[in-house]
Amino acid sequence: MLTSELLETARTHMTPNYAPPPFVLDRGEGTYLWDQGGKKYLDFAGGIGVIAVGHNHPKVVAAIAQQAARFCHSSNLFYHEGYIRLCGRLASMCFGDRTFLTNSGTEAVEAALKVARRYFHARDEDRTQFVAAHNSFHGRTYGSLSVTGQPELHKGFGPMMPGITHVPFADIDALDKAVTAQTAAVIIEPILGNGGIKVPPAGYLEAVRDLCDDKGCLLIFDEVQSGIGRTGKWFAHQHEGVTPDILTAAKMLGGGLPLGAMITTDEIAAVLTEGSHASTYGGNPIACAASLATLDIIEEEGLLDHATTKGEELRVALGELVSKHTCALEVRGRGLMVGLVLDRPAKPIYRQCVIDGLLATVAGGTVLRLLPPLNVSSQEIAEAVAIIDRALNSLD
Repeated sequence: MLTSELLETARTHMTPNYAPPPFVLDRGEGTYLWDQGGKKYLDFAGGIGVIAVGHNHPKVVAAIAQQAARFCHSSNLFYHEGYIRLCGRLASMCFGDRTFLTNSGTEAVEAALKVARRYFHARDEDRTQFVAAHNSFHGRTYGSLSVTGQPELHKGFGPMMPGITHVPFADIDALDKAVTAQTAAVIIEPILGNGGIKVPPAGYLEAVRDLCDDKGCLLIFDEVQSGIGRTGKWFAHQHEGVTPDILTAAKMLGGGLPLGAMITTDEIAAVLTEGSHASTYGGNPIACAASLATLDIIEEEGLLDHATTKGEELRVALGELVSKHTCALEVRGRGLMVGLVLDRPAKPIYRQCVIDGLLATVAGGTVLRLLPPLNVSSQEIAEAVAIIDRALNSLD
């Protein structure tokens, strides 16, 4: 179909909860995408932080094709090699012993919340409540939306799940007051993603860990956005040397395909008895093949270290824009999870960047969020910063 015909069909038949710019993406390679008209875009949105090793990486494409040629689906009624290997691989990357695979980060969070409640049910303890942070984002199904600390996303969908308390992010005193004998778990993003790329002060995650231990509740780290190498380590909490009880991951885990994971310990996973939780498509063979190939590439190409060095390069370059433009306030982030904070809504800058050939996203309303592939080059960083510089000129 012609682009004009596709856009008309979108306007007529898609639900109106999305508002993409008026072009249709056609293909990608590395850090670039092209639309049907042939226009080239530098992709620092990365499918909202999903594209780990660039578009159309030959090793990921080959893994997908090879698995698709064997079989595409089996459900969790039967073992398949990819699911088993990926669970073992994730155990080698973090604290966890056991993994439940899902189709998304939202589903991983739902599994984490259910497991936390069931853990205390199995111990005959009346702990069913959760504490989360203001401005957090954990998903859009009812459990994950309920712990999401953005009331504007709740509007019209209430009532939310009861027993949820929200406190300011990185405020340990407020958290201490909120956690009670009925709290099953505290759920925290080690770096606030959708809420504006906010990195907590050193020592905060350790203080949260100690608080949960003292009060007898579980600690869930939501690493859907910050995990799988995005910050220069496999998971952001590893920068602080702190271990959660339950971990959620997704986005870059699937190599571009739908895949999430809920990771926990042997003790906690034991409450997931046969039939207690499931996902028909979770851990799909093709998604697992793409994931394993992606993790191989990250290790073989040294992309954890690359994310650290290129992230610093990006933040330094953006810092120069802060010195240059009065509308730019600060740069936040870790590794290649980076936000440019503005003194006004970021949507106009985002739109101008798209027009000029840079795809980014908006977080926290006033933050231009940049989530490029882990193998982004210095040249691509310079190109992106130059486009942002021109866009900021329109505000000065």
